[in-house]
Amino acid sequence: MAQRRWMSRIGGIAAAAAGVMVLAAMIGFRENLFRWWMDPRTPFQTTQPPSEPDYALDENWAYRGGEIEDGEAAVFFVHPTTYWGGESWNAAIDHPEARVRLDYAYMPSHAGPYFIAGPVWAPRYRQASLFTALTHRYDAQQARTLASEDIERAFEEFLSEIPEDAPIILAGVEQGALHVLRVLMNRAAEDDVQMRIVAAYLNDFAVPVDALRMIPDLPLCSSADETRCIVAWASAHEDESDEISRLRDRTMVWNEEGRLEPTQGRALACVNPLLGAATEDFVPRRQNQGAVNASGLNDGAEPAPVSAQTSAQCRDGVLLIEEPNAPSLREGWSWGGRFKPRATNLFYADIRADIERRLAAAEAARIAAAEAENATDEPAAAPPIDETVVIEDAPIMPVPESED
Repeated sequence: MAQRRWMSRIGGIAAAAAGVMVLAAMIGFRENLFRWWMDPRTPFQTTQPPSEPDYALDENWAYRGGEIEDGEAAVFFVHPTTYWGGESWNAAIDHPEARVRLDYAYMPSHAGPYFIAGPVWAPRYRQASLFTALTHRYDAQQARTLASEDIERAFEEFLSEIPEDAPIILAGVEQGALHVLRVLMNRAAEDDVQMRIVAAYLNDFAVPVDALRMIPDLPLCSSADETRCIVAWASAHEDESDEISRLRDRTMVWNEEGRLEPTQGRALACVNPLLGAATEDFVPRRQNQGAVNASGLNDGAEPAPVSAQTSAQCRDGVLLIEEPNAPSLREGWSWGGRFKPRATNLFYADIRADIERRLAAAEAARIAAAEAENATDEPAAAPPIDETVVIEDAPIMPVPESED
């Protein structure tokens, strides 16, 4: 009996030890396990993509704009990834889990600042899964191209719904920034679009400097009140060496042929959102105007930004940030969490202030240009008469007769 209890006890210890080893292995290889779990393991070419959205229908927009008042801009916003993957390469726009994340967390936190500019158009689209950002496989590239094609069609619908002279702000977060970048590459060269862009925001995505050279006359913003420029950054904590390496070397962006290629060895663009300028100056957290976690707010409710949450510094093309002070703004542990876009927005109030400055500068420039044009069209007034001149009668002298 004693021997049997002893053997049973040894077996229990062995089982517990095996469990600990399995748990340790899962923790140690959790990122590889996440990649494996999210991989559809089916070639893109053999899958049936979700139905193509018709952007003439309200149901295919998270927000669908409205009337644009004087001094406002029309905003085109593209949301980040909310579909992690596993089932397919692209998510249908009504995918239950992805849509809940989008409507109740990501849209309030990330689209919210742009309402200060005017009405917002935000399309639902067949977003590529999070897994497509973790591999360079051709299937992943095709999935992202499919998503980008949706955004280009949505942008055409957006242009058709706004006045022909309305100012435009474009914005995208994470995967959304990739798709806005393609819109800029394909449409910004056209005068009817380029001249109307107040600013473009490519946030939480690594954008190579050489890619921006393919967008004519839209440089990185060099000052906080500059217009017709691009605000771009990809952020990471200073101790996240793996994430920084991924941003610098493994992000896939469009080339001149419209194909995706990695950022490896290329300088990245970085505009500090606390300064609104492309500079490597360090900005302490006390200058952070306010971060938000808007998850779960009722539709239309305005989140209350919490100030002084993080410092920011562009270093070698990556925006280095700090852990927020407020617990509600910290990213908790989750399955594959380091790959997922942040549901919180650490620069919510800073982005809103940035938009206000640039929109005010654009409106002032428009008014000045209109006044100058009106001034050149009007006939010039005669100079005022400073004094009265009296003209006296002069005698008429007869012309002498000719002697001939």
